[in-house]
Order: sequence, then C-alpha cells, then structure tokens
Amino acid sequence: MKASYFLPPITFLFAAVLAHADTNATASASNTQSVSVAKVQNASGTQSTTSTAAKAQNAPGTQSANSTVKPQATHTNITQKASPSSTATASTLQSTSSSPKSKTLTQPIDTVASATRTQAGSGSSAAATAAVSSAEKKTAQPKKQQPQLVAVKQIRYQNDHTFQSTIRPVVKSTITSPTKGKITQVGKVYGDRVKSGDLILNMNSNEAKKQLMSSVVDYIQSKSSYHDALATLRKNIELQKKGVISKQELSNSESSYISALINLVSTRIEFKKTATSLNFDWKRIDKLDLSNNPLFEQKGGAEEAVEFLLNKEYIVPLKSHTNGIFLPKISEDSNNEHIDFMVGATIKEDQVVGMIASPDKLRLKIEVPEFDIVNVYKGQPVVMKIPALDHKTMQGKVVDVRRFQYKDRSGDVPTIPVHIEISCAEDHCERYYSISAEASLVNDAKMTLQLPITAVGTDSGTGKKQHFVKLYSKGKIIKQKVSVGATTADMIIIRSGLKKGDEVVKNYKDTES
Repeated sequence: MKASYFLPPITFLFAAVLAHADTNATASASNTQSVSVAKVQNASGTQSTTSTAAKAQNAPGTQSANSTVKPQATHTNITQKASPSSTATASTLQSTSSSPKSKTLTQPIDTVASATRTQAGSGSSAAATAAVSSAEKKTAQPKKQQPQLVAVKQIRYQNDHTFQSTIRPVVKSTITSPTKGKITQVGKVYGDRVKSGDLILNMNSNEAKKQLMSSVVDYIQSKSSYHDALATLRKNIELQKKGVISKQELSNSESSYISALINLVSTRIEFKKTATSLNFDWKRIDKLDLSNNPLFEQKGGAEEAVEFLLNKEYIVPLKSHTNGIFLPKISEDSNNEHIDFMVGATIKEDQVVGMIASPDKLRLKIEVPEFDIVNVYKGQPVVMKIPALDHKTMQGKVVDVRRFQYKDRSGDVPTIPVHIEISCAEDHCERYYSISAEASLVNDAKMTLQLPITAVGTDSGTGKKQHFVKLYSKGKIIKQKVSVGATTADMIIIRSGLKKGDEVVKNYKDTES
C-alpha cells in the first residue's frame, strides 16, 4: 500500500523537473543571443533596446523569449558564458557595416556574425574567434590610396633675361693727331664738356713742316705735268687733222692727259688736307699759274710761297668736331689709353688723343648665350638697374647684335656680343661710367603651359637627360615624355608633350602611381 501510494507523486515530480529544465534551457538560449547582440550594438554606439534586438534575432513564428526571462542574475551568468573575442569582433564588424560605401558588405558580415553566435552557443569559442578574425582582415583591409592629380594650366608668362655688365660711354667721334709733335697749349682735359670747335690742344711739329713741304712739291709737280699733258694733247689734235701724226699717236696723247688729270686731283686732295690740318692757306700755292710759264720763270708768287713755307711756325691745333664729353681712348676690351696733358709732352703721329662721348646716352655690352640669341633683336626694349644706387632704373634698347662675333670659351656655352644704349636724361650722365649694372631684355608676354616642378621627373638612362610626367589617361597612369622650358619659383613651362587640361600626378616620385 505504501509503495503504491508514493509512486505517482515521485513520477509526477520527476516529470515536472524535466519540464522545468526544458523551459530554462529555451530561455537561456534566447537570453544568450539577446544579451550578446545588445552588447555588440552598444559597443558600436547604436541606441537600441534589448527587446528589439531579440526580436530581430528570433526566427519568424517564434515568440520573444525576452518576456520569459525575469531573474537579473540569469543575464549576468549568460553574458559571462559568451566569448569575449567574439563579442569584440562582432562590434568591429557591426561598425564596418554601418558605413554608407559598404552597403554591399552588410549581408556577409551578418552571416559571419550569425555563424559565430551559433558556434558560440554550441561551445566552439576558439573556432568562432578564428572565423571572425579572418572575416575582419578581409572586410577591414584599407583601400589603396590614389595619387593626387593636377591639371595642366595655361598661364601668361614673360621671360625677361637679365645680364651683368658695366656702364660705358657712347662714343660720337675721336680726336687723332695728324703728325708727331710737342704740346704747346692745353685747352681741355679728360672729363670736360666740350662744344664743336673747342680747342683741345696745340702742338708744334717739325714733322708737319716736312710733310707740308713734301705735299707742296707733289702738288706743284702734278699741276705742271697736267698742263704739259694738256698742251701736248691740243697740239696733237691739230697735227692729226693735218695728217702729220696718226690716230694712234693722238690716242696716246689723250691717255697721258687723263693720267695727269687723275694725278693732279689726287695730290690736290692730299695737299689740301695737310695744309688745313697745319693751318696753312693752300690757295697760295694753288693760284700759281703754270699753264703758260714754268715755275722757275715766274717771279714773285712762287718765291713768296716758298719763303712762307720755310719761315712758318708749324703749330698744329686739335679741336673738337661735336658736342659732348672729352674722354680718353677706350678700346674694345674697355681699356683706357691716357695722354699726359702737359706742355712739352710728345704726341705721336696718328695717335688717338681722346674721344667725344654723348652727354645723354650710356652704353652696355652683354654676352648672350647662343640658345637665347634667337629672341634678341635690334630695337628690343631694355631695362637697366644699378644695384649700387638703390637699383636706380633707366630705359634703353638694343642697338647692335653682332652675330658673327661669337665667343667660344673652353667649358662655357658660346656667346654673342650685344650692344645696348641707355637714355640718360640727367645733366651729368658721366658719373655712372664704370659702375656695374643689370640689363634685362624685355620680351613679349606669351601664353604657356605650366605644371608644378614636382610633377616633372628626369631620366638619363639613354645617356641624354630627358623629362617625363605621369599622365592620367582613360583610367590609367602612363609615363609621358615632355619638353620643358624655363622655371619659376615652383612652376615649370611645358613646351610640348601635353595640352591644356591634361591631368598628371602632382608628385612624380609618388610610388603609389
């Protein structure tokens, strides 16, 4: 009786315990998923409720298990059962999937997370951690950074070449001694302002006396020969008419007359020149009539002329022929040749005593490299600056380009001399002589293609230096050869190889390109 009495309660109790165990197991599984998802969402900064996440995790047609879980301790114990690495990994994946550009990667991440939770629920924590780490490497790998591009711009550019030089005078005329002599009087010294006709100096010359006497003799002889040839020609013309002489003899007489005439004119020019330079009236000899009587048969005129020549003091005056500044001789290589302006000093024949320089112009000489000379032309504007005088500026122009006087110095680029004249509106332009200056050849502004200097690289692999850029074309970056020109502080001119609007890599050395 006793055995039969207690069997039903025991059996009932055992069944009740089993039923309660199934209920707790179901609640535990549901709460594990709910708490894990809640922690992942809270780590990513998403404000959501536990009941919403639980609903998202439940399969369709399944009631929410969150309402059946009441004890707070149950949540704590279940959270401790979840794998820490799987929770952190899920947070990372959830953050990655929230990016707008990664919409196509949301489904694979949820799938991986779901698989991880399934493995965590089944007790495979290590396998779940490895799976999530692998997924993180694939989905969180940083995208390769694209190189920065820059467009080719068309910019107005004016390339004014500047050269160093020394200020020189503009020479208008030279004063040369016609003969050897000694200074007897000084009228002007170097640096003085002169006018046309001003006396520079006087000199006494015995050489001038000999030279004048020789010129007089030559002129008288040529004049006498001329009159003799003329008389012979006239006589032969009459004889040929009478048949006494032949036409050939008459022709010979005509030739002799023409030769005598040429010699007379030549000696007269030389005589006048010498007589004028020695302040002698050449007409006193020219008026001697040698057409009728020889010189030795004439009385008065010839003797007086000879006596005058012998007794004359030969003072040779040297005068200025133009207005300007009296300066010493300046050679082509800018060397000066001074004369000691003292009474008694000797002057040589054909010696340059000095030069007359322009009072309102200055001269510069520059050496232009051959690769720049094609842009230099006569009349080109020039700006001169004097650094020693606070960069005082004056305007001028190119007056001569001596293209056939190039200089080829060893180790240097061949250069061509260019002469410049600078207008000086001041009263004392001579104070700038021998001062260093900068001459800038002004060129017309042109539209040029330009890029940052960093966008152009060089390659000397072929033995010759070449320039390249990395051109972005049709979605690809290609190496493009270019020809370059002048550079500024941070830009370089592109002569050929590109066109306006082309895009190139801003930094040619960028390894990413």
